[in-house]
Amino acid sequence: IPIEHYKDIYTLSKHFCISKLTNLLDNMMSKLLVNDLNFSIQILLDQNEKTKDQKEEDTELVKKIENFLKTRVNECMKNDKFKEVPIPTIYRIIDSVIRKDRERVDVNNLLDFIIESASTRFILFKFVELHRLSKDKLNEFIKFIDSQEEKSQQLYFEYIPFNFQLYQ
Repeated sequence: IPIEHYKDIYTLSKHFCISKLTNLLDNMMSKLLVNDLNFSIQILLDQNEKTKDQKEEDTELVKKIENFLKTRVNECMKNDKFKEVPIPTIYRIIDSVIRKDRERVDVNNLLDFIIESASTRFILFKFVELHRLSKDKLNEFIKFIDSQEEKSQQLYFEYIPFNFQLYQ
């Protein structure tokens, strides 16, 4: 089965209740997911382009992909394809990882990811723990905030958590 047709074949197998094919495709996906981050992200991106009716059938597939991406969240933030994923999906993935184990998310990478497109990703500032940033990243962050217009600064500060640990 060609990778570019995987998603469509999976959807059809679920729709027509062909459990053997669905299981085969699940096995194939688990092998591909382990090795190919771009494959997983592309399926997620393709899913976002579908109509509402089409999306309902693929919910299970999207959940599996998001669960996989949660295990490799730091790699995802460095991946160019991941930058195309809608912010609500990225938020959901990062939020889920942080709720289970804050230490799994590299806040330095997260800050780089946000700053790269702060005008669209500013909501992710909620997850940046300033006390966990390296000194260089903290200085970079302060310079970034200083370089922004006042309106942008105010918007960003609404999402940046105030942290007393930074003052220790």
